[in-house]
Amino acid sequence: MKKISLFLTAFIIAVGFSGCGRTPLREILPSTLPPHQTDMKIARQRLDFLKKLLAQHETRGIGIFPASFKENIPADKVINFIKAAGFNRIYCCITSETELDGFLEKFVILAAKNKIPVEIVISQQDYFRSYRSNTMLRNLLVKYPSLVDAGRMTAKFNDSLPETAKLAGITVELTPHIYNGHNTDRNYRSLFRWDDKNYGPGMDNDMLMIDAVKQLKKISEIKNIPPVTVAIRDFYHEQAESGKLSTGKVADFAGISSRIAVINSANLPSQLPEKVKAELKAAPKGTKILTVIPLATHSTDDSTRLRRRNLNDFVRAVNNFNTAVKNVPASGGVILSPLSVIYYMSLEK
Repeated sequence: MKKISLFLTAFIIAVGFSGCGRTPLREILPSTLPPHQTDMKIARQRLDFLKKLLAQHETRGIGIFPASFKENIPADKVINFIKAAGFNRIYCCITSETELDGFLEKFVILAAKNKIPVEIVISQQDYFRSYRSNTMLRNLLVKYPSLVDAGRMTAKFNDSLPETAKLAGITVELTPHIYNGHNTDRNYRSLFRWDDKNYGPGMDNDMLMIDAVKQLKKISEIKNIPPVTVAIRDFYHEQAESGKLSTGKVADFAGISSRIAVINSANLPSQLPEKVKAELKAAPKGTKILTVIPLATHSTDDSTRLRRRNLNDFVRAVNNFNTAVKNVPASGGVILSPLSVIYYMSLEK
């Protein structure tokens, strides 16, 4: 039993913990198992129930960090859990271009053998580097890849994969709003800074958003790039629609990508449908909106993640969302993130 307990602890740390952990898709999660655990029979029943709960959605995605478990957990264990929970698409979040390695290649191939499509997720925030010291020396010796470079590398990685295990797509997460005065990674030489006082056409927030959209477009035009999904925050569209930004509406992104993942900042179950209501309504015909639901631990006070007291509370939240989007043509599915919270909930007493 001790060996099993150690394995489970390692599993929950590995699938839920990212070294960077700076965005809703990259949460730092529980590093321990629930203090009171249910038996494995009930845990399996819960996964069966989750599978039924998500069944109405065309895309049932799960966000993971392959690099975080490569040294700890066999990939087949992770894949088997994902299958048991009913997810039909894996979103592999990488925080560095160096993670496009042999381990990731083997993971994608294994997922393909299990008939689960994989997308690589790259985030704008991970390709915005600071120059805090020795600026001249660093500029001479270190060439940091840009977000577009990361897109090219992902396309090259995909080219290296067997024909039977090609990537289903690449998700590009835009994060212009994090380049603010509080961000320690923000380049001090940057011309623009995101701030609530900097809204308006041609002002800082607008210029940062325009640049982000330009980078997305360049990535979509890369030769042999897998199908591109854009991931955005749930307030970009509203700010653009109100005239505070000159670009950032769903229609603007739809001109580049037919799949838009909206990162939902709902803290309460009742808020889930409301946070993506405008995006679903504004989606042009043929555009699919994927709702990303960042999951909190039951004790968190983070206001941008879905809280839950227990599994039943989580179920009510998903049922509430399911009912709201059931007959909405633009709703293309959900992406839950991260995997470790799902695992944690399956084991709670």
